[in-house]
Amino acid sequence: MVDCQDSGKINDRVNVLKRVYELYDHLVSDSASVCRKACALCCTANVTMTNLEGRFIRFHLPKEALADLKDRVLKAKPLTRFQPKTTPNRMAILCMEGKPIPEETVPENSSPCPLLTGDICSIYPFRPFGCRSMFSITDCHGAGYAQMDDLLLSINTVFQQFIEHLDTPGVTGNLTDVLVMELMPGDLCLWESKNPIPKGMVENQPIKRVMIPPEHRERIYHVVQQLNRIGLGLC
Repeated sequence: MVDCQDSGKINDRVNVLKRVYELYDHLVSDSASVCRKACALCCTANVTMTNLEGRFIRFHLPKEALADLKDRVLKAKPLTRFQPKTTPNRMAILCMEGKPIPEETVPENSSPCPLLTGDICSIYPFRPFGCRSMFSITDCHGAGYAQMDDLLLSINTVFQQFIEHLDTPGVTGNLTDVLVMELMPGDLCLWESKNPIPKGMVENQPIKRVMIPPEHRERIYHVVQQLNRIGLGLC
């Protein structure tokens, strides 16, 4: 179990995150989707991730690939991109307390993800959950937008909450910002150095309530059980 009051060892958390990804990939392996290789319409600079996911990428990429990744995100840093004001678990806490949820603003003209090589993801096996969980049941090129199954959206929310819980303390931010933080000297990992929260990022929160719509609770309950079994105990 991961105690939300205990930072634990980073290697242990990275290993648990790997198992979370594997569980998710298994659960959605038969999901209806029209997504295909080189279909990168949804691959924009607005993806968010936890800094544990950044650490996962850093731990698994070869040294040469890390140098290329660092170059890519440093070039993308001056560009306009979405920076979150809240997280899924923080949103759940605000709802429980009857407080307003900060309004998020997504840039209208989003640039492509800096990790694309042409229309191919350069780190695909190690991509963060925000990319891993993006499926569409309609052709985005024809419709102009992605359409997701409601049950899958609920499953994705649960996984987002557990990944954030695993990375407590830690931060969530734009993919570019998190990777710059992870790859630059002086590593600002929040749980290690207790530095102030970096600009444009949000502090992660432990799970206080799992956000599952009533109509999906019976079908998602076993997912929560499986997440608990691989080491993400609820506080």
